[in-house]
Amino acid sequence: MWRGGRRAGFSQAFVELFDRWAKTNGNSGNLMTDIFAATTSDTRRFREIKRTLKGLPSPCREIMPASSTEFRTWQAAVKSYPDFGTHDD
Repeated sequence: MWRGGRRAGFSQAFVELFDRWAKTNGNSGNLMTDIFAATTSDTRRFREIKRTLKGLPSPCREIMPASSTEFRTWQAAVKSYPDFGTHDD
């Protein structure tokens, strides 16, 4: 299990993103699915992600949105990048 979230921030948004990507539908398995080998690897990963998130201090779990001014500055910088939309082949 990736443990980088302890230092870099690890929000509920990642849990929701993984849930959608892995199509676990919020299911993280249980003892019975483990016993009968019905737990998929993605379901086990999802369970571990949720467990890791619960173990983090609350400031690490909170989403820290950038201010709208900061976002707009970044957005303008991206839009004005001279090579935007070009790629090397």
